[in-house]
Amino acid sequence: KYQKFHDYNPSVMDQLIRFESEIIHPMGNYKVPVITLSNRIPKEAVCQVFENVNTGGVSLTVFELITATFAADNFELRKDWDKRFETMVDKSKDLLSEVSSTDFLTAVTLLSRYYIKSSGGEAVSCKKKDVLNLSLQEYIKYADELTNGFIEASNFLREERIFSPRDLPYSTQLIPMSVLYAILKNRSCDGIIRDKISQWYWCGVFGEMYGGANESRYVTDVTGMMNWIQGNEEPDTIARAYFQPTRLLTLQSRLSAAYKGIMALLLKNGALDFISGKAMDF
Repeated sequence: KYQKFHDYNPSVMDQLIRFESEIIHPMGNYKVPVITLSNRIPKEAVCQVFENVNTGGVSLTVFELITATFAADNFELRKDWDKRFETMVDKSKDLLSEVSSTDFLTAVTLLSRYYIKSSGGEAVSCKKKDVLNLSLQEYIKYADELTNGFIEASNFLREERIFSPRDLPYSTQLIPMSVLYAILKNRSCDGIIRDKISQWYWCGVFGEMYGGANESRYVTDVTGMMNWIQGNEEPDTIARAYFQPTRLLTLQSRLSAAYKGIMALLLKNGALDFISGKAMDF
């Protein structure tokens, strides 16, 4: 089939034949490895398979799986998240730039399950399997509330003199805090409630409570804080918080949450700029 072209330019023809034999033909006969999963397999098991297979490549997260699930209903989750993230970062002056898409889905799940529990439903939970079971209707219903919740949480942090992601003790603590602001709405402006949020926040920071797996703590903090605000006993994070004074002697790295917390409190209590002598505030 290449005879006419071969007569005109033999060298190029040889290259084409070699290209077909060494590249085109192997590609056409390449055997693609496939893992077939039954539709009866739980979503959390599917997610685990994706994580294991993609350890050495670009990992597929819970967000990727939910994106695929919502796409079946013609909803583009990634575009929706990108718009929300841009709004959050802009209004928080970059403080929320480390909030991930999975963090947001976890917060939506936590808020949804809190309302379900408040209506007499099952226990509050926001583990991976719960996030994977989040419906599109629940996401649409609560996403705007959570967006505002994260922004209000960032306003609180800025009032506490935390202005940038690198100065944030625990980015994970933003998840229950945003849910609290979403639930409380305008009630969060009440001075007594704000003081309780502040006490809970700093107990979490100086008790160094958010350094590990936190899904269970998200739940106990949100439910505990709402119970406390309603006049019941204080939440577990406050009751169990403890700061050993000698810990101050070992806080020599700014990677420590307590170190960052102390720096924020120094600013809040009147630290002055070394050069200008002005207060280091907003």
